[in-house]
Amino acid sequence: MESRNIETKPGTALKTLMEERQHLVEFVAMVQKSLDELRSLQATWNPKWSDSRISTLISPFLSYISNEIADREQSHAEIQSRLENVSVPAINKPHPDFDPSSMPENLEACYANYTKCHDAASAPEAQKSLQKWYNNWTGGFMDTMLPPIDRDFRKAVLGQQWAVDTAQDWYSRSFPDVLDRHQQSSEDVKSFLKCVLNNYSGICFKLSSSCSIALNNTAAFVSTRLIAPLHEKIEKEVLHPLLQKCDYRNYMTDGKISRPLVCLNASQRVDLILRALNSIGWHFLVEVPDPDLPIVFGLERKYDYKTVIESFKSINPALLLHLAQAALVCDTPLIPVTKQEVSQYRRGLPRSKIRIIIERIPEPVRKD
Repeated sequence: MESRNIETKPGTALKTLMEERQHLVEFVAMVQKSLDELRSLQATWNPKWSDSRISTLISPFLSYISNEIADREQSHAEIQSRLENVSVPAINKPHPDFDPSSMPENLEACYANYTKCHDAASAPEAQKSLQKWYNNWTGGFMDTMLPPIDRDFRKAVLGQQWAVDTAQDWYSRSFPDVLDRHQQSSEDVKSFLKCVLNNYSGICFKLSSSCSIALNNTAAFVSTRLIAPLHEKIEKEVLHPLLQKCDYRNYMTDGKISRPLVCLNASQRVDLILRALNSIGWHFLVEVPDPDLPIVFGLERKYDYKTVIESFKSINPALLLHLAQAALVCDTPLIPVTKQEVSQYRRGLPRSKIRIIIERIPEPVRKD
């Protein structure tokens, strides 16, 4: 993936917003402290404020405080009550396993894993090995688990696609609200500062001129100028390669693009198998043929996980049965049982051991 301007990477606008959010939190905390001990304020100022884009919002007030420190010592009940209404909203995660504030590092990690697995699977020797495995595949039930290098490639693609889907969904669903709340926070701070400055203007005659200037400059702050550059960054970020889905290529056949239906995550895998069997009817299991990989690979050319589920009613039941079988046997077992246990309990599994083995299954998959 070619390097692009770092400002267009996913998460750049969010990091800018979070930095500004932190500056606002610090600034509001500083104002709270000013109501009690103005003389110690200057030591708490963050030098980065002046370099931040929010400096146009807060610098008039800081200038006013600088002129006021020598004289101002009392606080005001009205100012205190207004301060309690100022809040800076938190940024929620769209998914427990995806943190928007970790972009682009989390997307880069998924892409790096995809690149590693793609390079491994697409290497000439690897392609020869995969094609040899496929050509030597007998169609038997026990030798249908795909080679590790292809399974890893499929899972890397699916993991990267999931990260992109989650990030894109967050950009389209959550980020506009984050921007709106960030803008509203700046407006709340603006309203609060106007209240403070108006209050001070009436109380302190000596600082009336300085207060008037600070009030006018604060009122001149336009929140859309703060938000507009972030919108521009977002428009660039969504075009970044890290937010574009990677492709899986089936190098066991002709290396053309497919959409993996085998090697899904455990929950999707169980869901696909159950939906397929419910769609075609469990009576098909009376006579189960061996899974046919060419049929499965053909389905992968035409469908992805979402569209194949939506199209179950129009797909030949026999094809769905092959797909369910492949999803079950072409990847690592859903219920992990060691070779030693298979040998030990070949004649039957004691009831006391069933619970132990079942508990190894991840909780979400176990529920399914």
